[in-house]
Amino acid sequence: MKIIKIILVWLISWFISALLLLPCFLIDLIYKFKIDSHHLFHLWWYDFILQNKPKNNYFIKNEINLNDTITVQLTDYGKELLIKNINKTFILEEYKNDAINSYKKEDDFYELQLWDFMNMFGQHMFNGCKQIVVNNKIKFN
Repeated sequence: MKIIKIILVWLISWFISALLLLPCFLIDLIYKFKIDSHHLFHLWWYDFILQNKPKNNYFIKNEINLNDTITVQLTDYGKELLIKNINKTFILEEYKNDAINSYKKEDDFYELQLWDFMNMFGQHMFNGCKQIVVNNKIKFN
C-alpha cells in the first residue's frame, strides 16, 4: 500500500510539472527558442492570472520609435524607388552613389530609420501595389 501511494504521488507531481512546463515549451517552439519564454510566461502568469490585470504583452514589442533602425531586403522595384528618391533629393551627382551606399548593408539588404522608410516608400504602398520589400518583412534592429 505504501508503494502505491509513493507511485501515485510521483505520478501526480510529474503530471503537475508537465502541465506547468508545457506552456513554456510551446512558447519556445513558437518563437524558435529565441526568447526566455519561461521567464516571460511567469511574468504573464503573475500579471494576468494572479493579479487579474493584463498589463503587458510580454511576447510582442508594443512600442516602436519612428527613429528605430530597420533592415529590409528591397526588391528591384524597391531599389528603383530608392534611387529615384535619392536622385530627387541630391542635386550634386557626385554624392548620389554615396547616399545609396549609406543605406546599403549587404547584398540586397538596406538599413534605414523607420521614418525614412515611410517617407520614401509610403506613397507607393497600398493594397495591390508592386512589392517593395521581399516577402513584406521588416526587421527591427
